[in-house]
Amino acid sequence: MNAHYKLKIFGTLLIVVTLAGCAGGKTAFKDAGKAEITRDYETAMLQYKKALDAEPDNTEYRVKYEQTRFAAAYAHFQKGRIALDAANLETAQTEFARAKEIDPSHDFAAQELARVTELIAGRRTGAPAAPVPTFESIRQSARTLSYQSQLEPTLKVPITIHLAQNTRTAFETIGEMAGIHVLFDRDLRTFAPATVTLDLDNVSFYQALDILNVQTKTWWQVVDKNTILIIEDNSTKRRDLEEVVLKVIYLSNPTSTQELNDIMNQVRQNPNTELQRIQLGMFANSGGLPVVVNKQLIGVIGVGGSAPRVPVWSDEICGHKALEQVVGAANVAPLIQDVANPQNAPPANPAPVPRFVTATPPKSNISNPEWVVGGKGAAGVFEGNQISLAAAKKIAKVCRDFAAAKGGSMSLYIVDNAGEFVHVERMDGQVFNNIRTALMKAQTSLQARVPTSVYTAQGRNNPAGQNRTIVEYDFFTNAGGLPIVVDGQMIGAVGVGGGAGGGGDENCAIEGLKATFGDHVTLPTYPAATTAAR
Repeated sequence: MNAHYKLKIFGTLLIVVTLAGCAGGKTAFKDAGKAEITRDYETAMLQYKKALDAEPDNTEYRVKYEQTRFAAAYAHFQKGRIALDAANLETAQTEFARAKEIDPSHDFAAQELARVTELIAGRRTGAPAAPVPTFESIRQSARTLSYQSQLEPTLKVPITIHLAQNTRTAFETIGEMAGIHVLFDRDLRTFAPATVTLDLDNVSFYQALDILNVQTKTWWQVVDKNTILIIEDNSTKRRDLEEVVLKVIYLSNPTSTQELNDIMNQVRQNPNTELQRIQLGMFANSGGLPVVVNKQLIGVIGVGGSAPRVPVWSDEICGHKALEQVVGAANVAPLIQDVANPQNAPPANPAPVPRFVTATPPKSNISNPEWVVGGKGAAGVFEGNQISLAAAKKIAKVCRDFAAAKGGSMSLYIVDNAGEFVHVERMDGQVFNNIRTALMKAQTSLQARVPTSVYTAQGRNNPAGQNRTIVEYDFFTNAGGLPIVVDGQMIGAVGVGGGAGGGGDENCAIEGLKATFGDHVTLPTYPAATTAAR
């Protein structure tokens, strides 16, 4: 065989191999898309990786791979949380480990994995006793990391930006300046406006990004230390993707009543600053106070709903008096006098303000009026069948005592029949997933009008039916949520998380309901053979 013929054969083989690689990449990409539609993110991730390996320079493949890698890690992390809430430590350990394996930068998965590993080691015979936690260790473990502490931009100095370009390109430009990779949510196909103009001087990377978010009605979430995801700002996306709904807040700034009061006074003196404060996540109204003991900030208190009658009463005065009674007047800084509200000149043609009242008070079907909101409270909301605060507190106390008697703790949410908070409790030692799942259980029971244990049982009996329940309806399917139905009337819902010391979240809620309403309350009934804690 001559050299020229050999070269022709080699060239043919090279072309065939190259084409086969491209075809394999397209096939894998197509398979990944199918898996992503069904929310099988791990399979999608593996297929996108296969496609990317076949075509390493394909930007679309790389972006989709990174998106599904993040989604797959998050899915395993959520499964780990659910398993931990159900005290399935080995399952939780496996899920957290897989999340960390998929995304090594997932610090929350690493923290939870370390904690679960310690819990497993601590329950084994002969294991050394766990050290008694200090106040500082508890405070640090409860601290919610800010988004700035999770990112590591290469740009640390203020920047100046003057541009007018395509919105997507503008995000990417700001990201490139800071060494941050910018991804876009798959549902964010167009921007309003399509083009933006930025004229910013001496601003930080975070300020530039936040200003662009405000202009385009988007928000961003940290994927890893070098990547962010841009998302359309709407309630659905916030609910689905925003992890932190409840936080234990430890403020680094402001840290005193004086500084908080100064913020409120600045807004009153210059109303134009209010929008800036709101954009920074502040609510520029009185009623929020830091809780400081021995010069140590341990939390915050927020009060709302009071009609101000300064200097006799206001939200801030209410919170201040409560702090003086609980932590002692010596530990509470005195309130600073507020700047008077500016008096606005009345308009030349004021708009008529309608009255909306009814002479007929709302009626209740409940036999004991103390169990529901009555009087002016009921008239104010035009509803006579909302659970009262007194009844909610009694449910919580009995559940709290039930968990303590079992040597454990619990988190509890009670909502009224409109889904608004009535009473919330978190016993010492409860963590984010315990608190969060209690809320999700109460909301699920309110929306579905059944105990969440119904879905727990359905998940075992017919797992295929769970996908629609969890994904499409956003239900939480662990036991512990119950509608509060008294005298045949639904007046609210309760959700319990945290295990109640092994006694079962649902059992904890049931004890509270029975003690409060007696035989007037509707409770779930099980076959006689059912004895497990629920």
